[in-house]
Amino acid sequence: MHLKNSVKTQTPDALDAINALKQLNEVDRIVAGLYFYEGLTIDQIAQVVDEAVPVVRDSLRNIFSSLLPDEREDSVELDENFATPHAIG
Repeated sequence: MHLKNSVKTQTPDALDAINALKQLNEVDRIVAGLYFYEGLTIDQIAQVVDEAVPVVRDSLRNIFSSLLPDEREDSVELDENFATPHAIG
């Protein structure tokens, strides 16, 4: 996929997300890809990146705060068994 060609047709929200992803460090980008695109669980990601589960969980919270800056950090609950974030009330 050629990012430069597809960016022209993206919405402002998509462009904000792309820019936020570009600002992440390499490990966080890998974690984000494994979580959002590959659909791996937190435990699976921890094995792939050879990190402890709490480290991966913290990385995902950082990713969410980068992608959703208006959300409070404690308003996102990470499901340990399914790779989908759930907003809390």
